[in-house]
Amino acid sequence: TVTAYAREKLLTARNLAEDRGFRVLHAIVDSLWLLKPGATEAEVLDLCGAIRDAVGIDINLEGIYKWISFLPSRVDPRVSVANRYLGAFRSGDLKVRGIDLRRSDTPPLVAEAQERMLEVLAEADDLAGYAARIPRVLEVLAEYAWRLAEGQVRMDDLTVKRTVSKEAEEYRTNSQVGLASRQMAACGAAVHPGERVRYVISDARAGSAEERVRVAPLLAPDTPVDTDAYLTLLCRAAETLLWHHGHDVPKLRAFLADRGITIR
Repeated sequence: TVTAYAREKLLTARNLAEDRGFRVLHAIVDSLWLLKPGATEAEVLDLCGAIRDAVGIDINLEGIYKWISFLPSRVDPRVSVANRYLGAFRSGDLKVRGIDLRRSDTPPLVAEAQERMLEVLAEADDLAGYAARIPRVLEVLAEYAWRLAEGQVRMDDLTVKRTVSKEAEEYRTNSQVGLASRQMAACGAAVHPGERVRYVISDARAGSAEERVRVAPLLAPDTPVDTDAYLTLLCRAAETLLWHHGHDVPKLRAFLADRGITIR
């Protein structure tokens, strides 16, 4: 019943917006993203008042975007995702949801790199400005890829944090979180559902599954690191921001190779 009422109110809000010449780009639960070239803030606030009167729920203007990018599913780019987007308000503040930076399992090195890329893009006033800043974003990617290739990163920067969903012995596949959970149990520090396990990707393609990750308590100065796996994560973070402009992981890796940054 709640869902039915919510859908009815959301559709009412959409109709009011479209009647006033706005195009509804996206809507989810309690928010609308609208487009109308030349619309003033006063015009948007007036629409908020009309929606409030019609549905009986307070609605306010969160901000006016300079640009916004709605992102597809990583599993299938043809499928849209309700809560995965990034944008910059006229104030310069960023609004991001569902991207690497906001995921708790993203290694700090990758999150920091993506944040710096976003800071560059936040300077853009429109899509043309966004496209013009892509070379600077690629320079940030190259900087972090070089640091990775040269070993200029700390283990803490590469640590993945994942929440376990079952007991160690219940993991039947050799997923990274399952392997890490079993390693923790083997060293007498089992993690339980809802708790986090911390590990580094040591060799994602190792023949022996147990060598693919190394949990934090077992890390040593000579622990191997799968730099190729982390390079892919860096490229995926850049792909998230640049996919609208045709930059996918293979193209980004080719760009790095042209710069002399290759990892095997």
